[in-house]
Formats: sequence, C-alpha cells, structure tokens
Amino acid sequence: MHERLLRAHLCEGEIVDDPDTLVRLGAEVGVPEGEARRTLNSDEYPDAAQATR
Repeated sequence: MHERLLRAHLCEGEIVDDPDTLVRLGAEVGVPEGEARRTLNSDEYPDAAQATR
C-alpha cells in the first residue's frame, strides 16, 4: 500500500487524502473496500492517524 500511495501521489497526481481515492487504491492492492471504508470512518487507529498529522 505504501508503494501504491507513493506512485499515486508522485507519479499519477492523485489526491491521496481523499477517502474515495484511498478506498480505490486499497482495493487495487487487495484491501476489501468495505474494510477500508470502515477503517477510514472509525477511530480504530487513533495513534497511527495522529502520527501522520
């Protein structure tokens, strides 16, 4: 996922902080769309989210 995010952002000009884009990119690497959306809409990983801000 990390490599896919980098390629999307740096090479393809994708907006990688858009939830729909994240779900689509995640699906491309095997993350089920429902699981990605659930995680994005939850507070399940607050420490990881805070570390990226």
